[in-house]
Amino acid sequence: MSESSDEEFDGFSQNEVDAAAQRYNDRLAQIGIGELDVVDNENESENDFSDENEPLVDEAGDRPAEADGWHENFNYYERGLPHTYFYHVEILETDRYANKQIRDHPDENKSPWVTPTVEEMKAFLGLCFLMGINVKPDIKSYWSTDVMLETPYFSKVMKRDRYMQIMRYIHFSNSEQAPQPGDPNYSKLYKIESLMNMFTDSMVNQYIPKRQLSVDEVMVPWKGRLSFKQYMPAKPTKWGIKMWAIAEANTGYVSFCQVYSGRINGAAAHGLANRVVKNCIEKANVIGQGYHIYMDNYFTSPTLFTDLFEHSNTAACGTVRINRRELPKDIMKKNPEGAVQRNVQQADGIFQRQEIPCPQMISDYTQYMGGVDRADQYIQYYVFQHKTLKWPKRIFFTMIEMLKFNAFRLFLASPHHQPGPGKRPSTFLKFSKAVAAGLIGGYTGGSVRKGRPSLVPVDDRLTQRHLPGSFGNKSWCHVCHMRVKNNQQETHVDKQNMAV
Repeated sequence: MSESSDEEFDGFSQNEVDAAAQRYNDRLAQIGIGELDVVDNENESENDFSDENEPLVDEAGDRPAEADGWHENFNYYERGLPHTYFYHVEILETDRYANKQIRDHPDENKSPWVTPTVEEMKAFLGLCFLMGINVKPDIKSYWSTDVMLETPYFSKVMKRDRYMQIMRYIHFSNSEQAPQPGDPNYSKLYKIESLMNMFTDSMVNQYIPKRQLSVDEVMVPWKGRLSFKQYMPAKPTKWGIKMWAIAEANTGYVSFCQVYSGRINGAAAHGLANRVVKNCIEKANVIGQGYHIYMDNYFTSPTLFTDLFEHSNTAACGTVRINRRELPKDIMKKNPEGAVQRNVQQADGIFQRQEIPCPQMISDYTQYMGGVDRADQYIQYYVFQHKTLKWPKRIFFTMIEMLKFNAFRLFLASPHHQPGPGKRPSTFLKFSKAVAAGLIGGYTGGSVRKGRPSLVPVDDRLTQRHLPGSFGNKSWCHVCHMRVKNNQQETHVDKQNMAV
């Protein structure tokens, strides 16, 4: 490629294209991937994971050969979702924050606080998943006794006040140790940093993606006050928190994501796109393994593509802005062409499948660019989006929904959970309900009696029906009156006579 803008660029010859492809295939063979294949996506099932689930490096590499293996005890609502360690951390920080609030603001936190158990926290999370499926105007409506709104299942699992109390105090970091502005360790994302690290590590360890990946942005809806809130008028969600993500192209499995907190130390943002792509492939553990990365024109640049290919053994494809630096005036004239299949209406009005010539890079881009968008689409179906004033909670519920989507993809990939002959694969809705049911289990917080039971027999007067009744000039409790009448209880007058 000529770097001079004065020379007219006539494009690459077919021999040059073939030589470059051969060099790249040789490079792939060196790292154990094999020759570059062209997959016919029109005939490939969306849920077919079986053809390319082999590890991308041999036993001498960093990634274990069994990293994407499956086992008979595959737990369909746990794999890909937070494990027990996450609940212990969440309980610890939530309990710490609740006690701090009760200590510092006793007038605003009068309800007694009891540390949640792992089972209770799982049930809480399960109810949150159900609220994303069964959307109502507000949280209190789920415990409404109105015949048009009531959902008895919620009140059986957990009392409303207990759910609201956990939601109020849920926390993910020790706020007393948060670095302040000016501290070298200060981070705007401190409140969710450990949470994000835990979740992204799980994403990487659970599954090795196929060769084609896409990098894009995800918007988390948010209109509250926040220094790194973004406004993107061209997006369906115009106001929100931006996240960078890298996902498998065909399935949308998210291998890594990161919250964008604004410019770092006031530095210029012109190199942001390059840093984002490099960080995503590094944290997703796909660097140097011959992956193909697809991206939009925000990221695409000759500098980035050259750097990825020469230093990271990674190919890249993307649309490009015509005013991008170092871009030749005429980047490609002799385009190697492929073909795509489209339904074309004939003269008689009948649609027929026809092959239409199309440059191969455009065909590949169209086929493999939608990985992050696919994941974002599924996440928005059933994500918990009830109003909150705390932005970490919004990130948390988006992340657990992303983990649930990843778990759904892993479930579809499991050879032990394939549908039988003539049956359709499980839907995301059915899987989401199964996840919620698995997390809740048999937990019934409303039926648990608190405290230690008394060993002394309980007086019938304290358990029987007490109603006020008028007897002469006095109003007595009905139970007490009957006992006096039957000589089972001494009256106040009798006690005075005995004292005399």
